Amino acid sequence: EYLHYTSYVSEERELPQFFEEGLTEYFARKIVSDELKTSTNLGYPHLVRVVQEMIKKIPEKEFEQIYFTKEEKALIALLNETYGKNFYKDSEFYFQTMSLVSLKDALKFTNNIMFRIGGSELTEQDILSTYTGEN
Repeated sequence: EYLHYTSYVSEERELPQFFEEGLTEYFARKIVSDELKTSTNLGYPHLVRVVQEMIKKIPEKEFEQIYFTKEEKALIALLNETYGKNFYKDSEFYFQTMSLVSLKDALKFTNNIMFRIGGSELTEQDILSTYTGEN
């Protein structure tokens, strides 16, 4: 939640919820891993898996810049440049709804995006929050 606070720019400049939550969780997990030497899979695991896959083709620094400036147009342009001219428009429905639907539908929507970005198909287990308490 602190990352939401520190990345706030204004009410007029926000990222689509998928990227706001997915990038927040991705960067929070990275901080927890680096600073506390522990890993978690809590909160939006399916969003994080998509972000992790995207970072294989888009440098993390570019996502970081977009996240902290809330440049939605830059995000959309970057995604379209990387994955095809109309990628964002063609995927927007899935991005907007994958966190709001049943687990079964969330898996379908997530796998739709994973297919579009060249990622591996996920299982139901992959999109469940887990924590082992281990380092």
